[in-house]
Amino acid sequence: MAAAEVAPPLNGGSTSSRADPLQVLNDYTTAGTSEGLSINPLIVEQLSEAAKAQQEDAEVNHLVISAPGNDRRVFSNRIGDTDIALISKVFSPQGFALQYVDFSYNTIGDKGAAGIANMLPECPNLRALILRSNDIGPYGAHMIASKLSVCTELSKLDLSFNPIGRDGGMSVAAYLQTPNKLLHLDVDSAEVNIDVLIALAAVLHVNNRTLCILNVENPRLFTLQQEHCTHFGRMLQVNTRLMELYLGKQKIRDEGTQVLVSHLFDNRALRVLDLRCNEISVKGAFEIARLLESDAVLQWLNLEANRMQDEGAFHIADALKYNRHLSTLERFQAVHNDFGPTAAAKWGKLLQKAPKVVVWSGVEVVNVCERGGEVGVEDGFSKMVEGFQLNFDSGFDRDVEKETL
Repeated sequence: MAAAEVAPPLNGGSTSSRADPLQVLNDYTTAGTSEGLSINPLIVEQLSEAAKAQQEDAEVNHLVISAPGNDRRVFSNRIGDTDIALISKVFSPQGFALQYVDFSYNTIGDKGAAGIANMLPECPNLRALILRSNDIGPYGAHMIASKLSVCTELSKLDLSFNPIGRDGGMSVAAYLQTPNKLLHLDVDSAEVNIDVLIALAAVLHVNNRTLCILNVENPRLFTLQQEHCTHFGRMLQVNTRLMELYLGKQKIRDEGTQVLVSHLFDNRALRVLDLRCNEISVKGAFEIARLLESDAVLQWLNLEANRMQDEGAFHIADALKYNRHLSTLERFQAVHNDFGPTAAAKWGKLLQKAPKVVVWSGVEVVNVCERGGEVGVEDGFSKMVEGFQLNFDSGFDRDVEKETL
């Protein structure tokens, strides 16, 4: 699957200043002890490693903060607003060397987000800011977004699973209108509404030509009009940069699918389309089949947990036979779509001609000729698995982010 990666660290950056991780470590431990705050062992470890790397290679001149709260060493002592104030104070003087910040799965609120925002002007070489699963609201998101323009090297911003709401989402959309190098934006489950979805689509339609990955899954939608499908469709018709789009849990029905797909016929850039957990039924599956039959360049399509049933599966199976890019179709998900044994037989015939991985109703079917293995038979799936290896699996990891530092 195509994915935009966070660029590796710069050995030197855009400034001739020299990072001093030992000084930052000393300031952090001294100030934390004097203020009665817990010292985060992850930050201490990274600063120590940075100092060691600098001794071994004089060209190394970058700092990293990776302190996710789901690490077992800090699980019961996560970073909060008070901790952010201390971290911001000790890292700001050497912010020019800071290139990666990960505070995911902590307890940072609006006050802590404001502290992060105050540090951003000192971090022009920051490449990734990951704040997933905290408690940042509209004010905190606005404060961060308003300062991001100075981080001219930023390529990834993750605010997913924070209640940033409409106002926070609109602030992020406003940031996208400014000159930037952002490649990956994630606002999954961030309580954004229809206004934010339309604003993001409008920005990508007119202003932004850098973003490669956009995740807007699980917004707060209180309308069944599906007007955001029209805006995303028009954007995709002209956008030649966006490669991955995640539209799961958006109450998209057949009408919205038809509108979205009608604009995708002209798109030759999109490689990943995630439509999981929507309300797409047979008619929507027919529209998707038309797209695939037209030789769409999609490499990864997720239709998990919709309502396609056997007839919808037939449409898509027939369409895939005419898709020249099927040889590069990495994964096609259609689990939890009420498929039956008849659809299984249809997929079995297709897979005999196209030896690629297909996840079907929680069962991974792999062509024996490509992977090797024993043939398995399970009740009504016998026709489907003829000549195939059957591996019972709960599914595969959806996390496709690739970050290298």
